[in-house]
Amino acid sequence: MGKVYLAKDTKLNRNVALKFLPDFITWDPPARERFHNEARASAALNHPNITQIHALEHCEKGFFIVMEYVEGVELKKLIQTGNLSLKQKKKIALQVANALETAHQKGVIHRDVKSSNIMINKDGLVKVMDFGIAHISGETHSTNANKSLGTPNYMAPEQILGNEIDKRTDIWSYGVLLFELFSGELPFKGEYKPSLFYSILNKEPPPLEEVSVGVPSHFSKIISTCLRKDPRKRYSSFDVIIKLLKNTGAQASIWSKSRTKPLLITTVLISLLVISVVLYTFIGFSTGINSVAVLPFKNLSEDPKQDYFIEGMHGALISELSQYPHLKVINQASSMYFENSNKPLPQIGQELEVDALVIGSIYQAEDRIRFSAELVDLETEENIWTNTYEREHEDVFSLQGNVAKEIAREIGETLNTVDQSSELTVLQKNQPYRPSPEVYDIYLKGRYYSTRTGKDMDKAIQYFQEAIDRDPNFTKAYAAFAEVAQLIQDPVIINRGIEAAYKAVELNPNLSESQAALGIAKMIEWEWKSSEEAFQKAIELNPNNSMAYQWYAQLLRQTMRFEEAYDMARKAEELNPLSLMAKSMVGWVLFNMHRYEEAHNVWDEVLELDSEYGLAYYNKGLAYWMQGKGDKVLEMAKKAISVNTPVYDLHSKWLSAVGYCLNEQTKTCATISQEVEKEHGHKSPTFVAILYHVQGKNEEAIEWLEKAYEQRKPWLPNMLTEPLFDGLRDYPRFIDLFNRMDYPE
Repeated sequence: MGKVYLAKDTKLNRNVALKFLPDFITWDPPARERFHNEARASAALNHPNITQIHALEHCEKGFFIVMEYVEGVELKKLIQTGNLSLKQKKKIALQVANALETAHQKGVIHRDVKSSNIMINKDGLVKVMDFGIAHISGETHSTNANKSLGTPNYMAPEQILGNEIDKRTDIWSYGVLLFELFSGELPFKGEYKPSLFYSILNKEPPPLEEVSVGVPSHFSKIISTCLRKDPRKRYSSFDVIIKLLKNTGAQASIWSKSRTKPLLITTVLISLLVISVVLYTFIGFSTGINSVAVLPFKNLSEDPKQDYFIEGMHGALISELSQYPHLKVINQASSMYFENSNKPLPQIGQELEVDALVIGSIYQAEDRIRFSAELVDLETEENIWTNTYEREHEDVFSLQGNVAKEIAREIGETLNTVDQSSELTVLQKNQPYRPSPEVYDIYLKGRYYSTRTGKDMDKAIQYFQEAIDRDPNFTKAYAAFAEVAQLIQDPVIINRGIEAAYKAVELNPNLSESQAALGIAKMIEWEWKSSEEAFQKAIELNPNNSMAYQWYAQLLRQTMRFEEAYDMARKAEELNPLSLMAKSMVGWVLFNMHRYEEAHNVWDEVLELDSEYGLAYYNKGLAYWMQGKGDKVLEMAKKAISVNTPVYDLHSKWLSAVGYCLNEQTKTCATISQEVEKEHGHKSPTFVAILYHVQGKNEEAIEWLEKAYEQRKPWLPNMLTEPLFDGLRDYPRFIDLFNRMDYPE
């Protein structure tokens, strides 16, 4: 199309580009008139993605077009670097489509869309050039009969055949451009022009998935529709293509930095009014996202002492997002498995079974905190929403609670949920109580240790108790204490947990955590109906409360409603797929249903997540016992002991005694059984009962079960319904004891 020169517009003091036209324009009056018409039409195009034409001039060297000077890089060269991300490619595709749609609305067809006619400036703005050779829609064919304009690799079949062209010709060339953009290759090839044209006219392009791994299928579909041989079968306009591209998620800047780096801002808080206006643009279409996980936030201050604060912020955001009933939100315990993970985001999403991920970072310096977050659509790896907040560090709770709620509401709006009245009702019910920053800081430390195991549970209890002592009206501290207390094998702590649950409900009955705590307390007190009502209320208040589903499954398991228990356990696992306890509950229900091999498979999955989770070896040992594999029971007991989990010392020792008994090592079995009875009989009579049962001393076993009943031991109902006591079910005294439990019909 002629040479291009950089020039200075001295009148307006700006750089411009001078594009000299071919010589034939000078001596061919019809061609010259045609280009005059096309230049005038192109100059009328006013769009940020179209290079502006300032004038059509001539001099002794010929005709030239004065155009906007674009300082940037040719798209062709950017593609060749191989450094464009999927997000960048989509952003470019959308801008090019916008430019061409604007031109088509003005009746201008580009006719030479290609990667070398597209520039990207330093700000990431796309500029489509060379509308100077465009064809004016509705006029006669603007080339000589033997001359077709356009670049061979991008030419549509109708251009090659010399047929009439229209805006669908540009759509074909755009399809070629997209194929090149997403794969780095051209869809049609030929060593010479005839072989190239033969391919365009007769062959189909290779599937995009074969030449470019990881490109989402909807892009391939868009490209294949653009490249239909018959123009009537292509998209009717770029407006359709733009809508399809937008429906894969809104865009972030193609020059955005790495996700793990903070956005450096100099302005302070963004107004909620402004945020709502920006977010309104997202509400016009559905993103198709129904589930999210919040990945652990990056601690950009690199101060390990701030880990509890970072994790607390992480949990706060998950808690806020969980209040949206139609949005599945993965529990914090599962998300924490990906702390410092180098796995690709789509792989993480696949493991957590979610549509999107929330990624965030926190930087804390002196009295300022900067928090950045973004929502990523895993199908396209696109940013749907992103924002940065900066706060004074004078109120930790306000910072975490308010910012988390803003983010939750913004993401909720983006995900088309908070416009529903039911969600608003839930949010209004759960306006958070605000303790002092010092108390909330202590609570966060408790939450930090409550996600750990072993002795860390004791630390969690201590911090929750300290938070309660400092602020007797802090509901969440009571609820957290009640939940963790039941995981510690100490009757005194368990009873304190029951008291904490009642206090939590007294302070705030509309908090899901309070109702879940009450459900646990009522279950321990053998009040089956009240327990079930509390768990159902907890789930109603927060359908994403995985712990409520998990404990509800335990209640149903204890009351022999095994099919329902299995459904609840699976729901808990769905919300918390990498939780050791959630997965273990699925295994326990299968164990109750005598589906031992399936239970083994589940507990093997648990051990893949954590090979030192002693309770999984203990559980497998029970299943092997029921399968009559004494040697395997002893093997599991030894493994449980080897990982040295103090909370489960009793379980490991007890299981080893069972193993020795099953292997007819009666002397060793009796010795360990006596140790268990002496050391733990007063606290755990059910364990002693099982040891007598495995030794064939069934009357003694029932005596110890009676002791557990008199002491109202929490786990007696659980063990009575397990297969462990199947050998006692015909004993009259066992039947009488079982009936006294007053299980619901």
